[in-house]
Order: sequence, then structure tokens, then C-alpha cells
Amino acid sequence: MMDPLSWRYGIDALGEGRSEARVATQDECVAVAAALGIPACHTLTAQFTLTPRARGRVRVAGTFAAKVTQDCVVTLEPVSTSLDEEFEAEFRDPADMAIDEDHGNEGADHEHSALAIADEPEPIEAGHIDVGRVVYQALSAALPPYPRADGVEFAWEDAAMKEAGGPFAALAKLKKKD
Repeated sequence: MMDPLSWRYGIDALGEGRSEARVATQDECVAVAAALGIPACHTLTAQFTLTPRARGRVRVAGTFAAKVTQDCVVTLEPVSTSLDEEFEAEFRDPADMAIDEDHGNEGADHEHSALAIADEPEPIEAGHIDVGRVVYQALSAALPPYPRADGVEFAWEDAAMKEAGGPFAALAKLKKKD
């Protein structure tokens, strides 16, 4: 699958670093919504700084703001969500990433765990970094997993369970037999 946002920058043109502001086009917003499986992405803007580092690495840090529509998990009605989040990533040459893996990530400041995966570097591909992919991933992670319309609560009740005396009623009957 092609990334819904492709905001690519050549590492040779970064100089000492560079600050950027991007606004997603209408087509990009449609592609982001489709990739996220939500009804709409109305706006998506990002401001970030690209900073060259030692050994050909590039650090990207910034913020994004988005207005999206999700479906309420209870009523399936549209729910508007506004997000304003920070993001950062480090881009490395794939060969440099392979060297770190071969040496057990000796230069890493963290233990290898599921949480450390978020800190793994992004690849520099053919001399370019794709900031759009990082923004898309940050947006995806920031979306509320269970959006609800205002004032809506989920009230589930199982009539058979209530009639039986609750979920532990069968266990209580077994205990009386002993």
C-alpha cells in the first residue's frame, strides 16, 4: 500500500537544518481517512524541523493538528475530533540500521521491548526522508480508539444473566454442593 501522505525531503538539501510547515491537500485528507478507516479527515497541518545529525542521520520533530470525523462506538453517529500532538523520529541509512541490529543496538539508550519499537529509526530511502509517513503514524496513534458522541453511555444488560442471579450465581451453587 502506498503511504497516504508522501511529504519527502532530500537529505542533501537540508544544509544545517530546516523548518517546514505543510498542509495536507484535499486528496491527501481523503487518502488519510481511507487508510485510517474513518469517515473523514477534514484538515491536517504539520510544522516540523529537520535537523541533520552525525553519521548521516536526520532528526524530525514537530507538531501536527487535525480535524477528523470518527464513528461513535455506541450509536455509529459521526463524532468530530480535534487533535494537536507532537511527534518526532530519527531517520537513518538502512545500512546503518543493519549495523546497529548486528551489534545488538549497542548505541541505543533503551531496552529492547515492545515499547522501544516506537523509538526505532525510520529508513532514509534513496537519499530522501518521508515526513508524511511519520505524521500519518502519529495521527493514527493519537486517534481515540473508542470515540463516543456527547452524552452517550453504553449500558449493556444480559437478561438471562440477571435472571440467574449474576455472573457468580452458578459458582455459588457449586460451592453449596461441597
